[in-house]
Amino acid sequence: DRAAKYLEEEGFQPLSEVPTPAPPCPAPRYIAKIFVDCPGRIVEAKINNLSPHEFTDTRNAEIIWGGARLGNNPIHLKIRKDPNAEELGPLRVEVYLLPEIPGNVPVKAYALNCAADEDPPNLIDSGFVVNADLLAKGKRN
Repeated sequence: DRAAKYLEEEGFQPLSEVPTPAPPCPAPRYIAKIFVDCPGRIVEAKINNLSPHEFTDTRNAEIIWGGARLGNNPIHLKIRKDPNAEELGPLRVEVYLLPEIPGNVPVKAYALNCAADEDPPNLIDSGFVVNADLLAKGKRN
C-alpha cells in the first residue's frame, strides 16, 4: 500500500519535542513575502523582529508573519556557507509587498545581491521603509 509507505517516511513522523509556539503577531498592514535564492548557502532571516525564516541551498519564497508595516521594517540576516554544498551560486534576498487590489503589481521593498564569488557579510542588520512613494510603484492606472 503506497499511502502507508509514505506515512512511514521521516517527514510524517512526530517531532521528538513540542515546538515553541509562534509569537503573537498583529494583523498585517501590508502582505509581504521574502524571496531567497541561496545556492550553496544557508540564510537565516528575521523581519520586524517577529518573522523567522531559514533557507538552505534553495530558491524559495515565504510569507512574512505580520506582514510589512508603514514606516521602518528591520531585517536581520545571518548568512553562511552550507557545509554540504559543492559550489556557491549568486545570492539573492528580496522582500516584496504584494498587492491587495486587483490589477496592481508586487513591489520590491528590499534587495541584497551577491555574485557567486563574492563573500557577503555573515551578519547583516538592514531594513526597508514602506511609504507612499514605495506603495505608488505598485499601482496601475
